[in-house]
Amino acid sequence: MFKTLAITTTAAMIAFSALNPTTAVAENVQLAALQQAEHEAINIIHHLRKIAEEDKQLDRKGEEMKKVFSELRGKLKKAKNENEKKQAEHELNKFQHEMKKIAFMHHKVKEQLRNGIRMADELGRHLKNRARHLEEKLKGMLHEIEKMEKSKDKKMFKDIEKLKAEVEKGHQELGKVSSFLNHLTRELKQFSRV
Repeated sequence: MFKTLAITTTAAMIAFSALNPTTAVAENVQLAALQQAEHEAINIIHHLRKIAEEDKQLDRKGEEMKKVFSELRGKLKKAKNENEKKQAEHELNKFQHEMKKIAFMHHKVKEQLRNGIRMADELGRHLKNRARHLEEKLKGMLHEIEKMEKSKDKKMFKDIEKLKAEVEKGHQELGKVSSFLNHLTRELKQFSRV
């Protein structure tokens, strides 16, 4: 369980590092990194679901153990002789040790859940930054197209068409990022109660 989260964390960090390429040549790398980041977010969400289920099970087990602990304390108080008292104390101590183990496991699961939520939030922030960067890039390209169209230079017609194609591609990518961000936000809301 801990290895899975560590592997997912490493892969997500690799995906984050490739999200902001500085050259046009890196566009394919950028798209692949975006897809990888989305894939990692999905993996994180699946992992969070498993951890949340384990958390619920440990909550139930903890409640059951509290009841048993209460019964054992009652048994200790009702002990009539020294032998029964020692036996009840032994059972109580043994059970307390088990309760501490469960509490430690529960603490670790909660910690994993918080870390996973933090990772998914961080990924969401990176994707939002990517979307903002893309919006700015598209605005600049549209402004450039507008300037080129006003000049009415026939030599720039190819450049205008090329820029329009890039803008269309950018709008599609922006739509994908926005859609995925909405999905990620909805998924994370179910874990906000943790």
